[in-house]
Amino acid sequence: MEQGKRVREVRKTLNLTLEKFGEKVGVTKQTVSRIENGVNNLTDQMCKSICREFNINEEWLRNGEGEMFLDPDEDVMKTIERIMAGENEFHKNLFKTFAKLSTENLLALEQILDKFVNIESKTPATSPNMTVAEAEAEYIKSRSAFVKKKDLSVLSSTEDAGSNNGTIPNASNQ
Repeated sequence: MEQGKRVREVRKTLNLTLEKFGEKVGVTKQTVSRIENGVNNLTDQMCKSICREFNINEEWLRNGEGEMFLDPDEDVMKTIERIMAGENEFHKNLFKTFAKLSTENLLALEQILDKFVNIESKTPATSPNMTVAEAEAEYIKSRSAFVKKKDLSVLSSTEDAGSNNGTIPNASNQ
């Protein structure tokens, strides 16, 4: 099967029109049609866009080998490989650190992350158009409100305890 026919198979499998498929990968419906009909060749950029957008196995799209869709674990591995080949040292060191953790430390980290996710789910949603600085400011503001609320509850508990002039009530005082 030719590449164009495989592109058509992807589009049909996903039940997308030429227009919707083209929108997802940033081209017109005419461009998609020309690729599917073999008038235009599938460019490297278009191939990568289709694979990234629809989780398609690049080897299958280019050569017809393997399965149409990527295994989710395989997709994760490709992402890790891309990060490790990149220039961001922090991201690389993060994966290196994870790889060196003991099972006990990984379980502890899992518990911390579970708590973080629970805290995050209680924070206000950020807008997709928000800048990183705006999102960070929103997060800090929500965390400050959370801390203030906790501090107030501690203070009110302390004040309640101190309302008896520091004495502990007993049955005879009541």
